Amino acid sequence: MLRAWIIEKLGGYPDLDAAIDAIRFEPDAKHKRAILTMTVKRLFATIGPEDILREAPEGGWLYQGKHLSKAQVATLRDEARVILKSSLWKVIQTDLIYHSMSKAWKESEDIADLTAAKLLAFYADIVNTRLKRMAPE
Repeated sequence: MLRAWIIEKLGGYPDLDAAIDAIRFEPDAKHKRAILTMTVKRLFATIGPEDILREAPEGGWLYQGKHLSKAQVATLRDEARVILKSSLWKVIQTDLIYHSMSKAWKESEDIADLTAAKLLAFYADIVNTRLKRMAPE
């Protein structure tokens, strides 16, 4: 009880319900959206742009918000090169494209089927693009 009182006196919220009650009447929509985003991320373990592998503005790579060492970057680049050159990746990529086209042209019955087919092709492209960006020749 003393802990909650201290937190409130310092301008914080002692629990999630108190924070939600205070935010409910917040006039700034941008502030509400930011808090809602953080809450959803915490509750549902969502993945945001800061979680994926990306180049840091100051150089190097970031993954899940943490800087990677040069050794980690080198390892990831080597692994990407191996995957790109592997026969298994070519087989998987061909499978993805085949199933995508098959679904789109032979089996589709409605817009949802076409959308699923396009998403499968998009998935294959996402993986291939990521690998190529990680392992430039």
